[in-house]
Amino acid sequence: MGSPGKLGERPREPIPRPHNLEKQMDTEKRLQELGLTLPSPPRPVGAYLLARQSGDLLFLSGTTCYLDGKPMRTGRVGAELSLEEGYAAARQTALNLISVLKSALGDLDRVVRIVKLNGYVNSAPDFDRQPEVINGASDLLEQVFGERGRHARTSIGVSDLPGHIPVEIELVVQVSPAVSSAHSPVLERLGELGLVPVIEIEHAEHAVPLGEALLAAGLPCAEITFRTAAAEEAIRRLAASLPQMLTGAGTVLSIDQAQRAVDAGARFIVSPGLNPALIDWCLQENVPVIPGVATPTEVGMALSRGLSLVKFFPAEALGGIKVLKALAAPFKGVRFIPTGGITAANLADYLKIPVVYACGGSWIAPPALISAGAFDEIARLTREALEIVRSCRGK
Repeated sequence: MGSPGKLGERPREPIPRPHNLEKQMDTEKRLQELGLTLPSPPRPVGAYLLARQSGDLLFLSGTTCYLDGKPMRTGRVGAELSLEEGYAAARQTALNLISVLKSALGDLDRVVRIVKLNGYVNSAPDFDRQPEVINGASDLLEQVFGERGRHARTSIGVSDLPGHIPVEIELVVQVSPAVSSAHSPVLERLGELGLVPVIEIEHAEHAVPLGEALLAAGLPCAEITFRTAAAEEAIRRLAASLPQMLTGAGTVLSIDQAQRAVDAGARFIVSPGLNPALIDWCLQENVPVIPGVATPTEVGMALSRGLSLVKFFPAEALGGIKVLKALAAPFKGVRFIPTGGITAANLADYLKIPVVYACGGSWIAPPALISAGAFDEIARLTREALEIVRSCRGK
């Protein structure tokens, strides 16, 4: 521990402020240039989340100067710790908060701006230079994020903090939507396949034989719908036994269902309608999501959250190809997965539409065939459908 110095006196050498901090490269490269390595995110020490998103704001819980799993320093600034040591603790805390951002967002370039920083300093009774301590965090954020790192701020002196840590800092961050359309490797693969079997399964023990039949036919994906009580366990068995399968969850209506599906091993989420809370949860958790849309308003809402891949549902009941073309016309760059009423008879007609990314359908593996164990017939229907895909796409 360093000497706290005389209270009320400035340090002999001023703590340097950053210069020329405009963003000239992506954030990960900026960290490398600064010689910084992100630590593992700290673990919550109570019943709370490290980060919680609401709309385009991400709220980060208070954290401190953890280093190798424990605080790098403890004590009061102005007593056991010097101003410089407090500054260093705040800087390390900011680095830990960036690691939480990285974990929550996946890509630090999704940070639009650091909106607000609240800093708490464990202070000796007469210590009044809390803003200079919290500069350690503010300076680092500006160095890493450039102009995006400049923020509103509060610096508060307190008589103690949990575990006698010297600082605790919390952030409010504005973030951009995750890219969750064809740029996701999972969803890219769905586009390559061109066909998504929509599965309603009554008995979880049929999941693996069904997956094996789809794989044998050349279709390594399945959307297991939450229309039955067996869905979660079916996803779990497919994910465990056939990891090469691209297993997703469909007919997901709530965050609870999405959480259960992801915990079971689902790699993407499909919903029949556009549920903003569900979408926000998926974006926060970096889970690819395909919401259902039926109107221009819903397509616009999806776009506002950065989603350019949507499910057109129920396709045939809404008017089929004619309505899909009209719906897609104003939205350049949006791709659709029509589902509902798609069969071998009309699959080619949908696939020939340029905005169609893939088609979803239950005719490949209808519940009756699954329950009857008719997996050879399911494989035959799958091969037939894939031949249509190949003929439409020139493969």
